[in-house]
Parts: sequence; C-alpha cells; structure tokens
Amino acid sequence: MGVKSGECRSRYPGIISRIPEIPGIRIRIRIRRSVSVDYVTRPRRDVSFFLSSYVAPLTLICFLYMGMLARLWKSAPGCKPSAESRKGKRRVTRMVVVVVLAFAICWLPIHALNLYGGSHSSVIIQIISHVVAYTNSCINPILYAFLSDNFRKAFRKVVWCGSPPPLMTNQQVTKTTRTATGNGTSNIEML
Repeated sequence: MGVKSGECRSRYPGIISRIPEIPGIRIRIRIRRSVSVDYVTRPRRDVSFFLSSYVAPLTLICFLYMGMLARLWKSAPGCKPSAESRKGKRRVTRMVVVVVLAFAICWLPIHALNLYGGSHSSVIIQIISHVVAYTNSCINPILYAFLSDNFRKAFRKVVWCGSPPPLMTNQQVTKTTRTATGNGTSNIEML
C-alpha cells in the first residue's frame, strides 16, 4: 500500500523535494488531501483584520482625542476664558481633527482593497495603497509643523542643536535711531 518514491515526488513536488533521500533509509509519508475552506474563512479573516487594525485604532484615537479636547475646553468654574485662550484651543482642536482625518484617509485604501478587491486588483494599486498607508507616519510631523507654533519652535531648536539662529522680521529691518545734529535737525540712521 505504499507509494513509490518517484510517484510521491512527482505528485507533491513542493513538499517532498525538501526531504533529502538517504540511502538505506526508507521514509514513509502519508499525505491527506484536505478540502480548501479558504472561501469560507477569508471573509471572516478580512473583516476581523479590518476591525482590529483599522476600526479599533481609529475608534480608540477618536475617543482619546475627544477626552483630551473635552478636558482642554472645560474652563475653570467662575473663570471666563480670554479670546487668545479660545483661539489657542481652536488651533489645537483643528490640529487634532486633521491628524485623525489623515490617519483615516491614509489607511482606508489598503483596508478597502483588502476587504473588497485584494486578490483581483492590480499590483500598482496595491503598491500605491501601501505607500499611502505608510505616508501617514511621515505626514504627522509635517501636519504638526504647519498647525502648531510650539512644534515649529521646538523643531527649530532640535535641528539647530539648542538655540536657533534669529529670524529676520520686518521690525528688525526697519529699526532706526535718531541722532541729533548740531543745528537741531535729526538724521535717521539704519541699524
């Protein structure tokens, strides 16, 4: 009832070819053919992957950021926030919303492709989806730099190893001093 070595190797080349032939030793391998249940388990796997790697993290960051914003906007009792304080809170809120939307938008294509067309889509679409997903990590510091003055200042400090070089502003260029001349008129000298 055994299977000849050559016959077994030809029927199952991927599995059997990895087993070396040793002279004088006979190896018996029993291979059972199993029914593929990939069509049944794949949708479940894809949905569970979507829920665990996209919906759960997105929900978590939404709840955590909402808690942070609720605490930020909660004012002390008997204290009226200033206009500058409200402006700063609006900036932080806008930055949080943009960061969460960037996460949702960047990671959605790869998960949608996995759920609806992972096996039939072209390689270029898959590559673009992966690049867009990983771009989320690169885009966060850029978003922070555009939306937060404090982040820009701290980034400059890190890049310039301590104190950044002074930035030229309009006020520095137009500063003038007046010196009195002997005849009561004044001359304006640029610094």
